Amino acid sequence: MLLADVSGHGASVSPVAVALRDLMRRNINFIKQTHLVASLNSEFESISATGCFATALISTFFSPTRTLSVCNAGHPLPLFRDGRTGRWGSSNAGTDEKLRKNMPIGIVDDGGYHSTKLRLNVNDLVLSYTDSLSEAIGADGKMLGTQGVCDIVNTLSSTSPELLIPSLLDAIRKLNSGNLMSDDTTVMLMRANGSGVSFVENLKAPFRILKGLWQTRFRSA
Repeated sequence: MLLADVSGHGASVSPVAVALRDLMRRNINFIKQTHLVASLNSEFESISATGCFATALISTFFSPTRTLSVCNAGHPLPLFRDGRTGRWGSSNAGTDEKLRKNMPIGIVDDGGYHSTKLRLNVNDLVLSYTDSLSEAIGADGKMLGTQGVCDIVNTLSSTSPELLIPSLLDAIRKLNSGNLMSDDTTVMLMRANGSGVSFVENLKAPFRILKGLWQTRFRSA
């Protein structure tokens, strides 16, 4: 699961956003997320406008161990809801200092990237979003930041996950009339459903990876 946000607005950065999407598609079959982000970073300079960069959040859920791997390249940190307690927080993705040092894509040519892993239980939720939410203005006139977004989400009901995103956006808009008006907004909500992967699908996985790698190599050639 990938969420990226290119700096700037409007038609001038649209070609860069499309090119970044294509880069992600070509590099998605790398097993290690840090390799994926490093590859994106090394190629991004050739297609980006002067001074343009992008933040990105790359996460992979491995169903057999219920492990979510997260690599954050300068993007707002995701929020996690513990299905047992019903509380939202940034978990160790917010306290991992190595993860915090990851630079946005296109800033440093040879920047190293780090990732972290979280174990998700059934009905745990993961909320990812672009900085239009964390940079929205709160009732005190200051930017919400990750903690401010977390505080708002904790006031909302998660009983019906499909209603959470509309409720969150509505709550942020009510704080200030200018919120979410001048920046692109993307929000992704994921739920660990506890479903396993069938034996047949596990057998097919290596062949899908090899097929993807072959197609990527063929397109590059």
